[in-house]
Amino acid sequence: LETPLDLLVNTTTVGMETEASPLDLSQCRKIKHLADLIYSPPQTRLLKQAEELGIPAINGMGMLLYQGCDAFTFWTGQPAPETVMQEQLLNLV
Repeated sequence: LETPLDLLVNTTTVGMETEASPLDLSQCRKIKHLADLIYSPPQTRLLKQAEELGIPAINGMGMLLYQGCDAFTFWTGQPAPETVMQEQLLNLV
């Protein structure tokens, strides 16, 4: 990949069950940030590659948490207990 990217987002399931990666980041050195929306495992091969190459990266835990918070508020009409939900999420994953 020759085109510089501000953000690369992995929205595939590649990396959830195996050590597979949707691409080889060593071939894509012009990436400024990476988001892998997989949350389990918390660190996929893609995230490990990003770390090794010094690319700032996040997993999908934040997305999962805030989807849950929004759903809670939608269905109950109450503010989501974000801290409690985050603690429980970290215990589960």
